[in-house]
Amino acid sequence: MIIELLIILTLIWLIVASLTDIKIREVPNWLSFSLIIIAISFQLINSLINNDPNIIITSIKGFSIFFIIGNLMYYTKQWGGGDAKILMGLGAIFPKYPTELSSIFNPELNLPFLIIILLNILIVGAIYSLIASIVLAIKNKNKFKKEFNKKIKNKKITLVNKSIIIFSVMTYILFLLLLKTTLIPVIFATLPLILFYLWIIISVIEKISMYKILKVNQLREGDWVVKRIKNKDKIIYTPNVNGITNKEIEKLIKNNIKKVTIKDGLPFLPAILLAVIISLIFGNILMYII
Repeated sequence: MIIELLIILTLIWLIVASLTDIKIREVPNWLSFSLIIIAISFQLINSLINNDPNIIITSIKGFSIFFIIGNLMYYTKQWGGGDAKILMGLGAIFPKYPTELSSIFNPELNLPFLIIILLNILIVGAIYSLIASIVLAIKNKNKFKKEFNKKIKNKKITLVNKSIIIFSVMTYILFLLLLKTTLIPVIFATLPLILFYLWIIISVIEKISMYKILKVNQLREGDWVVKRIKNKDKIIYTPNVNGITNKEIEKLIKNNIKKVTIKDGLPFLPAILLAVIISLIFGNILMYII
């Protein structure tokens, strides 16, 4: 009963966090930290009830593994702080697949459940981000077309494009001679070009839809200010991976800075919520894809 209640609370927390992320592009600390506290508390109670210290030890191990991965994603600017903290909570909640659900679902559990959750988050997140990017490109099609043409005509981009084309042709010929088949050489030859143009598309979408100008008094702690800010040739703010702090916002206000440019990412919690649900029902979705 303890684990069933924990799963229900987890899904409720993830739904609330997703809605909050969509609405204000932020997951409040009380949501993420409370999920971690609830996770460890419930696992401790479960450990005491069953007189099994391995339950809480395994939970702490799961938390520790996702703590490292969450911080890695955060400090490489792949995720926001809220996403990383929610992941840590999930590590404490799901160090193993809940045996209580085994009689309801028949998931593919060919890997440790922590790895399955992480893989599913990455797969669902990639699909989610791609769909969201396409929607943003269509929504801002005129701006997208203008910026895409501008970027593709850039001298450095043109040089890289030509280099990749030459590399792709050489790769195709090499694999064709070695493997005596056409499908695999085509895949390996076109992949660099696909990734290159995908990078261009994503960077253009970021520029036209994820950068916005805010008044300084509208800034929130953790917002990613993208440029150094000067006042009378003196640098008063330098961007960093942790985002701006309340103290730094106050400093900008005191220096009479009116507006700044911030980078606003996609709300990623809905992808994490969907990935967790898929993991509980189906297990490793990679097995269904390949």
